[in-house]
Amino acid sequence: MDTISRCGVASMNDAGKAKTLSAIQSMTDATGLRQVMKNAQNQGHVDLYKAAFRRRCEVLGQVAHGPSDTVARRLEATVCAIEDIRGGRSACRTRPMIKRRGAVGTIKQWLTYKDPIEGYRALVLTGLWDLLGEAIPLDFPEQFTDNEIAVARYRLADAKQGRISEPFLPALKSGSLFGF
Repeated sequence: MDTISRCGVASMNDAGKAKTLSAIQSMTDATGLRQVMKNAQNQGHVDLYKAAFRRRCEVLGQVAHGPSDTVARRLEATVCAIEDIRGGRSACRTRPMIKRRGAVGTIKQWLTYKDPIEGYRALVLTGLWDLLGEAIPLDFPEQFTDNEIAVARYRLADAKQGRISEPFLPALKSGSLFGF
C-alpha cells in the first residue's frame, strides 16, 4: 500500500494536496483508493475524496473492460459510481441493458429519457457530473448523432451547476428529439 493510503491525508498545504492528487491519479488499486477516500473523508478533504472516488471508478471500469473499449470502460465507471453512491446497491436495470444494447446503445437510450434516472440525480447532486453517461458522447462524437450530442450538452450544462435540466428532454431541430 502506498504512502497516502497508509498515512492518511491529514493537515496538508497546497503542495501536499497537489502531490496527493498526483499520487491518486497514478493509483491502480481500487482497495487502496477506497482507503484514501476514507482517510480524506475523515480529515474533511472533500476534493481529495472526490478525486480518489473518480479514480476508483476509472480503475474499476478498466478492470471490467480492459484498455480496448474506451466507451464501455467509461460507462462502467459511471455505473460503479452510481452503485457506490447508492450504498453498493446494484444497478439492476442498467447492467442488463448494457448486455443487451452495448455501451453506446445504453447511452443512446439514456439520452431519450424524458425523466432522469435515480443514478443521474445522485451523480448531479453529489457534484460528480463528469461521471454521467451524458459526458461520454462529447468525447466520442463519431459514435453519436448531432441530436444525441445536443441532448448531452444540454443536460451537462445544468449538471455542472448542480441542477437537473427541466425539461429533461429538450426540443431539438425538427421539433423534438429523434423526431418523436
